[in-house]
Amino acid sequence: MKKSIFRSALIISVLTIIGKIIGFLRTIIIAYIFGADSTMDAYNLANGFVLNVLYALSTAVALAFLPIYIEKKVNKGEQAAADFSSKTLTVMSVSTIVISTLVFVNATFVAKIIAPGYTGTRLEQVGFYLKILSVGMVFSLLTSLLKSILDAEKIYGYGAFSGIVFSVITILFVLMFHDSWGVMSLIVSVPIAYFFQFALLGVRTRKCVNIRVLFDLKDKDVKNLLKAAFPVLLSNTTIEINQLVDRMLASGTKEGAVSALSYSANLSDLVISIFSASLITVFFTEFSNEAVKGNIEAIKEKLKQGINVICLILLPICVITILFGEDIVKIVYFRGAFDNQALSLTTIAVILYATCWIAINVEKLCMKAYLALGDTKMPMVISIIVVIVNIVCSIMMVHFVNFAGIILGTVISEVVAVALNILMLRKKIGSIGLNDLKLKIGKMVLASVAMSVVLWGLKMHMIENSAFLRFTTVTVAGFLIYGFMLILLKSEEMWWILNKMKNKLIKKV
Repeated sequence: MKKSIFRSALIISVLTIIGKIIGFLRTIIIAYIFGADSTMDAYNLANGFVLNVLYALSTAVALAFLPIYIEKKVNKGEQAAADFSSKTLTVMSVSTIVISTLVFVNATFVAKIIAPGYTGTRLEQVGFYLKILSVGMVFSLLTSLLKSILDAEKIYGYGAFSGIVFSVITILFVLMFHDSWGVMSLIVSVPIAYFFQFALLGVRTRKCVNIRVLFDLKDKDVKNLLKAAFPVLLSNTTIEINQLVDRMLASGTKEGAVSALSYSANLSDLVISIFSASLITVFFTEFSNEAVKGNIEAIKEKLKQGINVICLILLPICVITILFGEDIVKIVYFRGAFDNQALSLTTIAVILYATCWIAINVEKLCMKAYLALGDTKMPMVISIIVVIVNIVCSIMMVHFVNFAGIILGTVISEVVAVALNILMLRKKIGSIGLNDLKLKIGKMVLASVAMSVVLWGLKMHMIENSAFLRFTTVTVAGFLIYGFMLILLKSEEMWWILNKMKNKLIKKV
């Protein structure tokens, strides 16, 4: 793998880790102060809907934008790329203002859809929260676009740093005003934090790209962008509908279930963002660059590299999380207003989510390959199929295993998603050569099994110890055992890492 990929991924990873630590501190503070009750369920329903809309729009436009931007810059120069950026930002600003206005005006109607079991004060609460949160939508979407421009320019750090800004602002608002404002301190902080993110990235983007106000819906470049974004938007919409259904199902199980889903999703996001999202972001840019050159073989190699690294990093993390999920939740959340019921529900969700972390990331990597190749239709088709599988499985299983059935539906659908992505990619670009990975991943699995046996014994031996001591001990022991087993199994990846470490030490001496 090229040094530039590792260097870029390292920059993003370091900032992402810092951002996620601060973001996680934000989540811990929210859990400590507000817990998981009906008020927080109302907030999570409203915020979840706004985030769903934002994600569907911003991801669709951003993913369609990056390959076109790179093509403009490579073939027509920097000014053409800057003009394209200006047109996109202007059109999206107007569009998002219209959407946020519609959400604000129709907040009560939207609340009835996302919280069908709510009536009276609880329903009004969801609608009121929606109105406030909708104000920040335009800033969030533009922030996503600005991040795509910086990614295309290979200026990777600022997007991750903007997440730190968001977390710091919300933390300050909650700490300063929760006594007098209650949960409103959290809700009001969200649109304000979105604005500061936008301002930060806007200032940095203007230093490398000449952004102007250019509004023209009939412009050829804008039409091509919207045409490319529409299938992704449709695909994202189906995914967001699935998440909406999950929250609707959760709201009908137990009080605090919606909040438990949110807290567990934050834990999952921490793992995914720190250990793999940065790599996927860099690989998307690399895929796009190779696609412009028409180098399909290079895309295949980078795709295999991505899958290999994702498995190498996430396998031991998944095992540790599954075995010690309750300890993790206790360490992170179990204090203040976060009670035993919240602990139980969140632990179930975290453990089940951990079983599909690898599948989620491999799916995302494959989707980036499609988009870099200019294919937005296949991701849309796959997403629709996967969402249908998810919704059907979740609805069926929630009747048998209650709250856990919601996440089990997600696990099944992610396995289906990976299978479909690999199958369709083979038809599109030919054999990817995944057989080359079988032995490598097989060694990782064997190392993980050996690690899990030892860690289970440690768990039984340390049952009387504190959650923090137990988790810290098994995490260190787990990675040492995992690495040692890979060395015994003559894993190429581990020997490569050891040689790199050896060379670094020799240079220092």
